[in-house]
Amino acid sequence: MNTSTVISSITRRKMLGGFAVGAGAVLAAACGGATMTGEEKPAEEMEEKKAETMAPKAEPVNILYLTYTRPARNEAEQALYGGFQEANPDITLDIKIVDGGGTGVRQNIPILFAAGTPVGLFENTWGTWLQFVDGDLIAPLSPLMARDGIDPYEAFIAEGVDFVSNQGVTWGFPASMSVDTWAYNKNIFDEAGVPYPPSDPADPSWTMEAYIDAMEKLTKGTEQFGMRRGYTGFNTFGIGDGTFFGGLAWDAENNKATMNNDHYVQGINFWIDIVDKFRVMPTGDEHSAIVGGRSGHPFFTTGAFGISVMFVVPPEAKEAAFDWGIGALAYTGEPPNHSGRHYTHAVFAGNTDHVDQTWEVMKWFLQGENGLTYLEVTGHVVSPMRHLFDKAKAHWEAKYDGKVDGTTYFLEAQHTPQSGHGMLKYSNFYDIRDVLQPVYNSVRAREASIEEFLPFAETTINEQLKVE
Repeated sequence: MNTSTVISSITRRKMLGGFAVGAGAVLAAACGGATMTGEEKPAEEMEEKKAETMAPKAEPVNILYLTYTRPARNEAEQALYGGFQEANPDITLDIKIVDGGGTGVRQNIPILFAAGTPVGLFENTWGTWLQFVDGDLIAPLSPLMARDGIDPYEAFIAEGVDFVSNQGVTWGFPASMSVDTWAYNKNIFDEAGVPYPPSDPADPSWTMEAYIDAMEKLTKGTEQFGMRRGYTGFNTFGIGDGTFFGGLAWDAENNKATMNNDHYVQGINFWIDIVDKFRVMPTGDEHSAIVGGRSGHPFFTTGAFGISVMFVVPPEAKEAAFDWGIGALAYTGEPPNHSGRHYTHAVFAGNTDHVDQTWEVMKWFLQGENGLTYLEVTGHVVSPMRHLFDKAKAHWEAKYDGKVDGTTYFLEAQHTPQSGHGMLKYSNFYDIRDVLQPVYNSVRAREASIEEFLPFAETTINEQLKVE
C-alpha cells in the first residue's frame, strides 16, 4: 500500500521554490537587472540555474471515481470535482458512471479491480464495506489522518466516524448524512385545521397517538392520504419499526441483536394497522393509482399526501405547487426521541498506487466550505464535518428560501440511530436480510405472527452476522 508523502513534500517545495523566485525577481529589479556579482551571465546559463532552483513538477495522476447514473447527481459531481481539479491540476479524476444505483457501484468495484482498472474513489450509498477490507480493495485512512494531524473525532460527528471505523482503524471519510424527517403539505394541514408537526423531535406532544389523530383528519377516502407509503429511510426486515416506540434492533456495544422485545411488537403492529385498520396510508395499489405515470418525488408532484418521509431534498421540491415544511418524526417512548434513522454517506479510497493523491481529494472537502458542495451531490442537508455543521444548515435553508427547516434535520441527526443500528457495515448483512425479509413481508401481510418472527430474527442475527 502506497503511503508516501509525495504530495505533501511537493506542495511544500513548490511554496518554497515560488518564494525564492519571487524574491530574486524583486532584487534584480532593484539593481536595474544587474547580478549581485556584477558580471553578466549567458541567458542559457541563467535559465539552467533557474531550473535547478525550482521544485520538480509533480507527475500527473489519474484517479478513477466510480458513481452511478442520476442526472442531477452527475451534474453536481462534475462541478464538485471540477473545482478540485482546478486547484490541483496534477490530479485528474476520471468519472465512470454505471447503472444500478449504489448496488451497481458496489458490484463493479471488485470487477474493475480484477480487470486491472482499480477504483480510486467511491461513495458508499449502500452500507456494507468490511468486505472490501477483507478483499484488500480499500486503503485505511487512519495512517494518513495521523500523519496530517487530523483527529477524526474532532473533524467529524462521532457516529459518522464509528460507522466507517472497525477495530480502531478508520477506513472512510464521512462526507454527508441522510437523515429522516417528515415533509408536510401545509395546504392540506391548513384545510383540515391540523397543527403542523413540530420542528423539535424532543417535543413531548408529538406522540404516535397525536400522529394518528392528525393523519385521520388529513385523509379523504382513497384520493388523499395523511401519509405517503414509507415512514423511515431504512426499514430492512423491520429494523425501523421499533424505533418509534423506543426500541433498537442491535446493541452495538455488546454485539447482540435486541429485536425480540415489546417495542418491536408494538411498532410492527402499528405500521400494519396504519394501512389496513386506520386507512391513513395507501396500499400499494392505491399509491400507484395516485402516482400514475408521474415522475419525480410523489409527495411534491401529486400534492395528495399530508406527510412523507424526507431524507433527501429532491429537485422537485422547488417546483411544488403547494407550501411545505419539514417536521420531526413522532415518538412514543422514553426520551430521547430516536424514531427513524440516519445514515453516514462516506467516500472510500481504493487500494491503488495513488492513495496519497486520493487522500488529497478527501482533504479538499475539509478546506473552507468545499464540503458544502458535497451536499449538492447527495441532496442531503446535514454535513458530518464539524466545521460545516451549522453552515450546512444555513446553506440549505437559503437554497430553498427557508422552506427546509435545517433545525429539524440537525436535531434528528444528533440522536436518531444509524441505519442498521450498527449492523450495516458488516460484510454479510445483506445475506441476513435475504433470510429475514421474506418472513417480515409475511408478517406485514398478516400471514405470519410477529411473536414468531422476532425471536427468529434475533437468533438469526446473533448466529450469522459476521462481526469483524
